[in-house]
Amino acid sequence: GVNRAIEIDAKTGTNHWSDAMNKEVKTVLPALRILEENESVPPGYTLIELMTVFDVKMDLTRKARICARGDQTDPPLSVTYASVVTRESIRLGFLLASLNRVDILSADIAGAYLNAKCAEKIYTVLGEEFGDLKGRTAIVVKALYGLKSSAFAWRSTLSKTLKEEMEFVQCQGDMDVWRKPAVKKNGEKYYEYIFVYVDDLMAVSENPRAILNKHGSHYLLKPDSI
Repeated sequence: GVNRAIEIDAKTGTNHWSDAMNKEVKTVLPALRILEENESVPPGYTLIELMTVFDVKMDLTRKARICARGDQTDPPLSVTYASVVTRESIRLGFLLASLNRVDILSADIAGAYLNAKCAEKIYTVLGEEFGDLKGRTAIVVKALYGLKSSAFAWRSTLSKTLKEEMEFVQCQGDMDVWRKPAVKKNGEKYYEYIFVYVDDLMAVSENPRAILNKHGSHYLLKPDSI
């Protein structure tokens, strides 16, 4: 847990886990509305706990992820669906890229769920990892990782952006595949595609980086070429 991570830093004379937690707290704080000392929790809100999950990456950097205890809530089943493109669609994406002689780029959206509004009425009490804010009560206003409804909330937010702002259309055969007519520099017509797997995207286009960075003000992208 958090206390154990702090103990390890103290014993090793490092700040690896503390830095990871501080970074995650900065990411998560916008998802919380911290109540004033004399402010009461609104009626109808349920108390849940937050937990921090720790991991060591392949490059030995430390990762901390603050998650909500989704098992302490009971949201409607209709809001628990996540975007998961099929393997067959991905294969077709590679085929289309080859046939149209265009590029492929994948991207991970950092802190994706936190771009969506929380679909549940919940609040929490901040723990040790929040430093001086420990013990404060906070309303969860964004879709924290761990909540049963967060994947659907994120899917709805991303779908709205792809449709209304980027003018992509869902494919009927796979609703997690999006396409839009495009024209190459040489005048050749084709379709650009975006494939969605929860918070990972794959763009097929003559200039896929331009697609994924077009709305960088909405989502923090980490593109990696395939």
